[in-house]
Amino acid sequence: MPVVSVKVPRDIKDKMSLYRDKVNWPEEIRKFLAAKIEELEREEALKKALSLLENVRLTPKGTAEVLVREDREGH
Repeated sequence: MPVVSVKVPRDIKDKMSLYRDKVNWPEEIRKFLAAKIEELEREEALKKALSLLENVRLTPKGTAEVLVREDREGH
């Protein structure tokens, strides 16, 4: 597994040391990074979806009603 180093202020490091028996800091940091990446990927997917939807023409009002009626009458 590749290594990523992070610098934190001394007071944060000292506080992390106080809780090292209760918190697995490397695991918590990995979870945070994975969640942040997932959030960014969702934002990108949403932007892409919205961009694609901008090019979709709207259907006239009542189209769904007409299509449902045609489907029901066709059976």
